[in-house]
Amino acid sequence: MIKYNCHLTMLLLFTTAMMVAACGNSGGENRMESPDSDNISMAQEAGHPQESQHVVEYAALDYVFAGPSEIPSGWTTFRMPNQGEEHHVMILIELPEGVSYSEYNEARERRATSGESPDWWGDQVVMGGPAALAPGMTGQTSVLLDPGEYAMICPVQTADGTQHSELGMMRPLTVTEEESGASEPEADITMTLSGHEFDMDGVITEGRHTIRVRFENQPEGKPHDVHLARLGTNQTVEDFTTAMESLDLTGSDFYFIGGAEDMPEGYTAYFTADFEPGRYAFWCHYHSGDGMVEEFIVEPL
Repeated sequence: MIKYNCHLTMLLLFTTAMMVAACGNSGGENRMESPDSDNISMAQEAGHPQESQHVVEYAALDYVFAGPSEIPSGWTTFRMPNQGEEHHVMILIELPEGVSYSEYNEARERRATSGESPDWWGDQVVMGGPAALAPGMTGQTSVLLDPGEYAMICPVQTADGTQHSELGMMRPLTVTEEESGASEPEADITMTLSGHEFDMDGVITEGRHTIRVRFENQPEGKPHDVHLARLGTNQTVEDFTTAMESLDLTGSDFYFIGGAEDMPEGYTAYFTADFEPGRYAFWCHYHSGDGMVEEFIVEPL
């Protein structure tokens, strides 16, 4: 199981970099447009594949998640349009059985001021969510959720180092016993995160792709995640990696367009993204220092 306190500690430097990157390219020209609800309904009536998917939308604003407070259990596609002016992520934390969101929030505040943690603090489990998204982008990530109480947070930092969660971008989520009835999504590409490698089965071409992400063999006790960055025209993966490691983003024009936050070993997530011709990089911030950064080019059709 992936413990949240470890996750958050390791995330701080990365979220600072995302905050700085948000001041550059907004990524608006590569955004995924909102689906038309009437078209979805018609597709479901016609028995098209959309019928088996359960999509819930949470708009990411500066600084709040706007969306439902209760959803059914099972396969769920979280659709997150970033309508703010900074990068945002959505991290879903499954709370230990019997622990309410209020108790979790009180314990979090007490831990921040006194360093004291309740016995159950280490039993939280990070259960994925949409990865880093630039302003104007829309992410779509699917995960399998059990019934229970969850916390939804964005720990990205502002320019003064304040986490978005401290500014209101943190809320409870109840996953009910009622099941969504959705089936596991279909993917045209599979990515296995194992060791320090992105093991890809399939080729990313121009257009929209849904990528299955399998979480396996997490070394050094550090979890995997995958963040997808669109690189600048003349920017190499070395430039990108150096910028993220040093937090010196002077002259950088990359921006993040989604991915999948970390999950326990053996779990699977899916994310959908639109790929225009250009340079991209997959990046795992927990293992980027071990070389878990991979550049690829999408050629025009």
